Amino acid sequence: MNGLGSRLSGAPWLRPDAHRGIVLLSGREIEKMRRAGQLAAQLLAHLEPMVHPGIHTLAINNEAERWTLK
Repeated sequence: MNGLGSRLSGAPWLRPDAHRGIVLLSGREIEKMRRAGQLAAQLLAHLEPMVHPGIHTLAINNEAERWTLK
């Protein structure tokens, strides 16, 4: 295996059958993905008012980190 796959081969989140195409997820896995998507949407909605010409991306990043860790 070359490239990214070889570097991630020991990663606990990488399923051994992932390279074979479609992988069926369990209900628990789907719920985790749904929750992650909800949190990402909430974060983007929180950050949107900060975005304007001239703002430094570091300021947005710092607020994203603060919100995520709260």
